[in-house]
Amino acid sequence: MTRGNTTVVLQKVLYPALRDEFLSGRLQRIGGFVLRAQDAVAAQTPAQLHEAFALGYPGSPYDPNAPFVDVIRFQPPRGPVAHDAVTPAVVDHPPYTGTGFAPWPDHVAPVYLLDETPLPAGAEMWRVSADGSEDLLAIHPDVATGWLQVAGGEEVPRVPILPSTLAWHAIWQGQDFVADVTRDGIVLLAAEQLEGFEATRGPAWRRVVPAEEVTDVFRMRLECRYRGLPCVVTDSGQDETGTVLRLAYVGHDAEFAEGMSLHKLDAGWYWTAARQEEIEGLQGIQERFEDLPHADA
Repeated sequence: MTRGNTTVVLQKVLYPALRDEFLSGRLQRIGGFVLRAQDAVAAQTPAQLHEAFALGYPGSPYDPNAPFVDVIRFQPPRGPVAHDAVTPAVVDHPPYTGTGFAPWPDHVAPVYLLDETPLPAGAEMWRVSADGSEDLLAIHPDVATGWLQVAGGEEVPRVPILPSTLAWHAIWQGQDFVADVTRDGIVLLAAEQLEGFEATRGPAWRRVVPAEEVTDVFRMRLECRYRGLPCVVTDSGQDETGTVLRLAYVGHDAEFAEGMSLHKLDAGWYWTAARQEEIEGLQGIQERFEDLPHADA
């Protein structure tokens, strides 16, 4: 997956802490502002990427003079999760312009805001250095495998792969599995050892099955409101007093999100934690696509 590929590829710049969240497996989804890699092909150094991606916003952790910067390149996610970055639908801080284009002199690069969504299978992480060179750091074959580092120095310690609430699902032999859609078939993720599954990182097992063996494939999305904010549930857990949910904000208004003290992962990418009793209007949506097996076919 290179910038010269004629297939549409999205690209996102990562600061070091965010990169490590991905490589460790703690973060299995992606969101925030992205460009098409083809539109950013002239951005070949950290300084040029800093300008192209408008990374000089207030409190930015990005350094245009860094010796290198890391990027993720990935296929566009399915469904309506990528939005044209146009005001008033998307509100953010300068140098964001709200015109739908990057504030990048002498270049035309449309900007998109991505709702937090499962990281597509086949994603790659690249290191772009100040001399213009590029090195492949890691690949993400599928959700059951996680990131595999191939370069980039000391390996980031990895946590066990745990299924996310915001995830692809597949029904195979009557069972519901967290899954991924790949060129080789449907990848199934199991939390316990099952016949025909191979062990991956931590307490996780993987199996690839042909699409024709699967009776249904869908992306699960739990929508809700928290203090009036539109959110999707990405993870859930238990503590001594009940259920705690991790929520990704999908309202596309940075000023409002920060006014409500949401946590900022990156520009345009906000989240918070809430107790289940604090949310309203929870509804589950199973997103299906015509080119994938589905129950109504």
